[in-house]
Amino acid sequence: MLPRCWFWLSSLLAVIVGSNLRAADLKEAQQQFISGDYSGCIATGQKALNSGEETEEWALLLTQALLTTGQYSEARTVITNALERHRRNIRLSWQAREVFLAHGQPERAKEMLDNIGWVVGGHPSDFSEASDLVISGKAALALGINW
Repeated sequence: MLPRCWFWLSSLLAVIVGSNLRAADLKEAQQQFISGDYSGCIATGQKALNSGEETEEWALLLTQALLTTGQYSEARTVITNALERHRRNIRLSWQAREVFLAHGQPERAKEMLDNIGWVVGGHPSDFSEASDLVISGKAALALGINW
């Protein structure tokens, strides 16, 4: 029988290798999107989400590919499912706004803007990364807020 540390080390190695493979898959899907292979990007993204990848990056990329190909209902499903898991994520809220606008739901789009304003306004120091600052600025402009 192997010592307990070998089991722990092999488990850690599996996690590291698995996360590296998932990162490679995400980069591949991003490259598919950039090169215009939207169906490939969608297939890769759906496979990732179906296998339990619930990161915001996968949801954002898959939603963007679905929007680009006019699959608005599918995009709405992906983004609303992602928002259920990550309610305070302002990048997902902004993407959801775009989905709702494309889907002809301006009132839902406004709810997403209000959510961003509420979340950022309550804890502005939590949103200091560049991508968050960009979304905060866009939302502030859309809401007419001067943070």
